[in-house]
Amino acid sequence: RVGNGAFSGDYSLTTIDLENVEEIGDNAFASISNSNMRVTLGNKLTSIGSQAFYGSRMNEITIPGNVSYVGDSAFENCARLRTVTNLSSILSSLPTSCFANCTSLTTVSLGEKVTSIGDSAFSGDSSLVTVNATNITNIGSEAFKNTTKLSSINLSKVETFGKGAFYAAKGLTSLSLSSATIGDFAFLAASAVKTIDMPNVNYIGKQAFSGLDITTVDIPSTISYIGETAFYNNVKLASFTNFGMITSE
Repeated sequence: RVGNGAFSGDYSLTTIDLENVEEIGDNAFASISNSNMRVTLGNKLTSIGSQAFYGSRMNEITIPGNVSYVGDSAFENCARLRTVTNLSSILSSLPTSCFANCTSLTTVSLGEKVTSIGDSAFSGDSSLVTVNATNITNIGSEAFKNTTKLSSINLSKVETFGKGAFYAAKGLTSLSLSSATIGDFAFLAASAVKTIDMPNVNYIGKQAFSGLDITTVDIPSTISYIGETAFYNNVKLASFTNFGMITSE
């Protein structure tokens, strides 16, 4: 085990070989600013603590298949991190702010068992283009806030979108949603979205779809609630069809 804060702030550290380590403590390798930093995680690893690599400058990370726990903000503010691959096959959720403000991150591949993405998990990842995920059912508040280049993510199984989940996600051009609850501000200012397919959505929070590029909206029969200003400032919206029994504020 590598203990809490064990190498935090060791600015000259370049090679971190954790091939035989089972646990990485909180802040263990935080704030290592060497731009040549290389990290190797071994298959014995089961746990990565909170802020374990916070603010460090590795370029890529592979999370081994036996990792069952990742703490909050484990890789937050890793500004040089470009790719996250082979995310643990047994990890079921990403914690709060796990990869927040990783401004160089372009691609993330999530394991098949990952079903939940925590609050602010990828918030501020301004270079993120692709999230490879197949079984996500819950996306937390502001999880992808200000991911301005995000253009590829599968949302078809998501049941709950938290508050501001995709706020200002300006790379998205279409939304295909399942029987979901759409939280307040969920897609506010996702200004490139032209189409929304939501045949089974049941709840739309306030300003959830405000500031988009849509021209038509079809409200399904499953809808029970639409919040105030839910479709506000959609200046091209010309056609609205309501098939639902709606209540509103």
